[in-house]
Amino acid sequence: CWMPNRNYLIGYRFEIRCRKKIESLGWWVHRSGKSAFPDLICLKKCDSFLGECKASKKRLQNPEKYLNPVEYEMAMQLVERTGLPFYLFYKLGRKIKVLAIGGMNVFKAKDLEMLMR
Repeated sequence: CWMPNRNYLIGYRFEIRCRKKIESLGWWVHRSGKSAFPDLICLKKCDSFLGECKASKKRLQNPEKYLNPVEYEMAMQLVERTGLPFYLFYKLGRKIKVLAIGGMNVFKAKDLEMLMR
């Protein structure tokens, strides 16, 4: 019987928590399994965004550092190719914080963060 490691379970639970919270705000959310990138594809009538969830215990000064260089480059390519906003959802204590990657739709990030409380 395969038993996932602890870090995988922590990340999985955080993704589920983010998904449920976003769904409660009226979004349809697809969660990509098996550590695929991005973790979340969120759709709502005439609106959509992509999201990556990070449950690291590290409290970094620059939250963009939660993404490794390859993930950051992939996020920037997705933003450029699709025109969709890309958000990083990360834990700060028990709170879910939101950061817009690529400088797009910073206001939506602030709105999402307020609603995620």
